[in-house]
Amino acid sequence: MKSSLIHLAFCILALLSLASAETLCASRGGEVSNNLKVTEFMVTGNEPTHVGDRINVEFTITNVGRDTIEFSDQGIFAAYRDPSGKKGAFGNAMESRSLATGESAEFEARLELDMVGEWEIWPSFCLKEESTLNYIPPTCAPENWLDCEIDAEAYEEAMIKIETSWSHTAYGENSPIEFIVFAGGTNPIEETRIYLNNGLVKGSDGQTCIYTGGPYYGVLNFKGWAKDSLGNTNTSEEKILLPIKQMEIPNATQEIQPIPKGAFDVADGDMDGVMNADDECPNTPKDSEVYENGCRCKDSGNSYYIPGTATIAPSSDPSLSTDYCTNDNALMEYFCNDKDQLDVIKIYCPNGCFEGLCICDDSDGGKNYFKKGSLIVERPADIFPKPSLVSLTRTDVCLSDTELREYYCMLNGPTNTTVECEFGCTEGRCICYDSDIGYNTGVKGKVGGSDKEDYCKDEKTLVEYDVEDDWEKCIVTENIHKCSDSCREGACQPPTCSDGLKNSWEEGIDCGGPCPDCADCNTGAIYAPDDGKCKESWPTNDGDNRCFNSCDDACDLYEVCSPDLDYIIEEALECCEEAVDNWFCKNAINFGGGNLKSCLAHYIIEGLGPVALWMQNYFEPELCCSAECANNVLFNSCQPDVLFNANVQALPCTNAIPNHNWASDTNMNQNTCKFLDLPAHASINVIETGTCCDYAVAVVTLLRKAGYEKDEVFSLCDGDHCYNLVKFPGDVKYHFVDTTGNRAPPYVQGGLPGGYDYCTKSAGHTCANDAWSGKRPDTGDIYGC
Repeated sequence: MKSSLIHLAFCILALLSLASAETLCASRGGEVSNNLKVTEFMVTGNEPTHVGDRINVEFTITNVGRDTIEFSDQGIFAAYRDPSGKKGAFGNAMESRSLATGESAEFEARLELDMVGEWEIWPSFCLKEESTLNYIPPTCAPENWLDCEIDAEAYEEAMIKIETSWSHTAYGENSPIEFIVFAGGTNPIEETRIYLNNGLVKGSDGQTCIYTGGPYYGVLNFKGWAKDSLGNTNTSEEKILLPIKQMEIPNATQEIQPIPKGAFDVADGDMDGVMNADDECPNTPKDSEVYENGCRCKDSGNSYYIPGTATIAPSSDPSLSTDYCTNDNALMEYFCNDKDQLDVIKIYCPNGCFEGLCICDDSDGGKNYFKKGSLIVERPADIFPKPSLVSLTRTDVCLSDTELREYYCMLNGPTNTTVECEFGCTEGRCICYDSDIGYNTGVKGKVGGSDKEDYCKDEKTLVEYDVEDDWEKCIVTENIHKCSDSCREGACQPPTCSDGLKNSWEEGIDCGGPCPDCADCNTGAIYAPDDGKCKESWPTNDGDNRCFNSCDDACDLYEVCSPDLDYIIEEALECCEEAVDNWFCKNAINFGGGNLKSCLAHYIIEGLGPVALWMQNYFEPELCCSAECANNVLFNSCQPDVLFNANVQALPCTNAIPNHNWASDTNMNQNTCKFLDLPAHASINVIETGTCCDYAVAVVTLLRKAGYEKDEVFSLCDGDHCYNLVKFPGDVKYHFVDTTGNRAPPYVQGGLPGGYDYCTKSAGHTCANDAWSGKRPDTGDIYGC
C-alpha cells in the first residue's frame, strides 16, 4: 500500500517562531498504542523555561494496523497536566477524520506556560467509540505516553553585582594605581567601564575592566559601571582618600658620618658642606651637623610593617629613636618631618602591633588560592607634617572565570598577585573540589571544573578521584578500589538481592540467607515461584493439562523455570530498586507506593501493554491461517506484514505440530502460525507478538517469576477473549488485567479496563496458572463486578 502524509500545523495564541529554541524533550523512536505509532516526538522552547514562555510540540503519528482508524471529535492532540494537577489538551486536529493503513499525520502546536511549577506534556489521540460487546481498542491514548516534564520558573528581577578594587602597582603612594571592575548577574554581562572623578577612562567587553593610571592625590571618585545582555545597567561607587602631596622619605642607608666643619663650596647655599644639587634640606641653619644628604634628620623608611629608626646628627641635639608598640595595639612610628626635625606619630594597627611593626594578617592564612580571604591595607591619608593611615579591606577576587587576584602578606606588608586557576575561579577562589567530598567509593563524584569523574573499570573495580589543595596547586589523585560486591555507574554498590553476584551471605546467586529462597528449578533460573510444581526447561511434559485454543502441559505453557525470561525480572528490579529515570519506570514506582511486589507487577503489565517492550501488536496472521480472520482473501495463509519481526515473516501456515505446538526457536519452517497456544518464551523472545491467550500466558509467567503466589494471578479464556485476574499486594479483591495487542490501559485501579463485558463473559469459566486451576473467583471478589 502506498503511504501518504498529512501535515498538520496549529498554533496556540500566535503563530510566531520560538527564538533560540532548545530541545527540552525528544523521543525519536516509535511507540505503538492501538495500532497508532508515534515517532519524532519533540518539545522545544527556552532553556531555562519561564512562566510566559511558549513551548512547541511536534510528533508524527502513523497507522501501522491493517484497518483504517477513525478518530473521535477530539482527534489528534497534545495533552498536558499543569502544576495544579489540571489536565487539558491543545492543537486538536484530525477531528472526526480517519487515517488509512500506512498513512501518517504530522502534528505541531504551541502552548504558553502560564503557571510556575512542573508541566507534563504528551502526544495523544481519541478514537471513535463503537457500541459492541466484543473486544475493541481503547478509547484514547495512554495517559503520560512518552511523557515530557518541563519546570516553568518565575522570572527573577535582573540583578547585576559589581565588585571594585584598587591598589598601587608598586610600594608607595607615588606609584600608578591599578583599578579593577568585575561584574556578574542573572544575565550575561556584556560591557564594563571605569570612571574616575566622573570621567570615563576605560571600557571593556565582558565582565572585567582593568585600568592603570596616575599617580593620583587627594580625593578620588572611583565608579564601576556594567551592562547585561538585556540592557540592564548598574553602578558601584567609592571615594578614595589619597595624600594631597607626595611624601618622599629617603631609603635606609648605611650609617652616615657628619661632615667636618670647614668643607665648604661656593655652590653650597646654606653652607652645610653639601652641594646644592645634592642638598635635600637647603635651609639648614648655619654651622649645623648634617648627614651627606644635607639634612640633620634621617630615618630608615616609612613602612609600618618593618621596624625602623630615626636619628638626628649627633652634635645638633643627638638622639636615636626606634619604633615601638603601645599597650593599646598602636605603633609609635618615628620619622623626619618637613622641618628636618625628629617627630613621632601614633598609628592604630587593625591586626595588632608586635615589636615595632603593624601585623599583616590574611584571613585565608596567606597565599592560598583555594580559599577566599581578605586583609586590611593601610594607606597614608593626611597631609604633612604628620602622616596617618586609612584602612582599606582587600578581598581575593575573580577577575574572570579562570583568573584570580590573590591578596597576601609579605615581610614588607600587604601585596597581591594574579594567577590562572586550572579548574576555574568562583567567588574569590580557585576551584579544587570533588563533588562526592573526597575518597567516597559509595557515591559517584566529579572533580569540579574538569572531565575527571569516578568510573567503573570493570564490574568489581572502581576508579575513584579525590582532590587536595596545597595552597597554590590543586592535586588530583586517581585511586583504584576493589568493591566488595559490584561496581556500577561510577560507585561501589551495596550487596542486594538483585546484583547478579553470589555474595558471602547468600546461598546462591541473589537467593538464600537474607535474600528470598533460591529458585527451586533445575534450569539455572534465578527467579521462579516457590509454590509450584515446575522444575525443568521447555519442553518438560510436566504439570496438568491446560486447554484454551489448544492443549498443552502447564509447565510447557507457563514457563516459570525458564532462565531465558529472567532478564525481564532483572529489568523490573532495576526500575523498582534503583529508580531508573524514565516516565514508564516512574509510573511503576508511583503505583508500587513503596511496595516492591506492586512495582514489579506494574512494570511487567505496562511493559506487555501500552509500552510494548517485549511483545507488540496482535498476531492476526494466526487467525487467518486458521480461517478465522475478517479478510477472506487471507484465509489459510499467514501473510504477515511489516508490523512483525523476521521470525514471524518466516512462519508457514501448516497443520498443528505435536511437539507442544512449537518445534524450534531457530528454524521457523518447523513451526506454524496456526491458531495455537504457544510456550511463553516463544511469544516473548522469538516472535515477539501473540493473540489474547499468548498475552495472558505471558502475564502469568512473568508475575509468577516475580514472586506472585498461585492464588494471586490467573489467566482466563471465556471462548471469545482471554485475559488475567491479578490480586495486587494490599488489595482485598482481584483486578481484571488485559494486555492484548498492547492495550491501554491494561487495567483500572478499583474498576474495569473497559470495552469488554469482563464480569458477565468470565462467569463460570476456569482460571489457571502453572500450579492451579479452578473456577473464577466470585463476583464480589472482583473489582468492578
